[in-house]
Formats: sequence, C-alpha cells, structure tokens
Amino acid sequence: MQAMQRAMEAPAKLKIAEANGSITFTDNEGRAQTFATNNKKEQHPVENGTADVKTKWKDGRLVKETSFDNGLKLTETYSLIPNADQLQVLTKLSVSRMSREVTLKRIYDRERRVGEWSASQLRAASGVAGAPQERSRWAYTENRSGDAGT
Repeated sequence: MQAMQRAMEAPAKLKIAEANGSITFTDNEGRAQTFATNNKKEQHPVENGTADVKTKWKDGRLVKETSFDNGLKLTETYSLIPNADQLQVLTKLSVSRMSREVTLKRIYDRERRVGEWSASQLRAASGVAGAPQERSRWAYTENRSGDAGT
C-alpha cells in the first residue's frame, strides 16, 4: 500500500532527463529513477518487493506503465501542452477488483533555466526523424492552481 501512495504522490518539482534510450525522473527530494524507453518489462524496487515497469514513446508522449503484485496498475502519460511551456501528467489507476479507473491530471510549469529544454530535444527524445540526437532535459514545478495553457 505504501508503494501505491508513493507512486500517486505528486512531487512539487520534477526533473526529466533523456539519454541513450532511457529516461530519468528526479523528484524534489533528489530521488532518481531511470527507465529504458524500449517498451520492455523491467523490474524496479518498491517497498516490500518489486514492480514491473514498461516505458515507451507513443505519438510524442512518454507512457510509463507500472504493474504491482497486488493487481494495481498505474499508467502515467507525460506530454507537453502546446504553446504553454507546461508538462501534463495523466495518471490512470486501475485495480483488478475495481469496476472503473481513477484518473489524476497534474500540470507542471517549466522552469526558466537556460539549457533545460528545447523543442528539438523533445523531438529527438520522441524519435522524430531529422532531429539531433542529443540529451534532453526538462525541469518542471507543479502548478497547484490547476491552470493549464490553452
């Protein structure tokens, strides 16, 4: 149950770095997790066990599916909001015993630091042809007002 709570908590700050076919998430407390973006199942440690995680790029969005031993499944979809310098994170929670999914939406504002993010780097991370293959980095702070750009 603690693993589920931790997975559902929204970090106040989120850094995302992409390099060499993997993505690393670092929260505001400095905890980092790295995932391969090849859509292959990996085991990652959680309290009292492990979880199976598959991460992939799909239609310019990053999708991370985490399956726990108790039947809980979290699907997190990370996407940039066009023309808004914001990151949207949709988290879907489903449990085999529940009749419906629960969806949470979080909005993060991009931090204004030189070199943290560029559109060409996002294209490179999502595999768009012709984009330079360089390391991509994002740094976002949660937008607690819930205002998303249009």
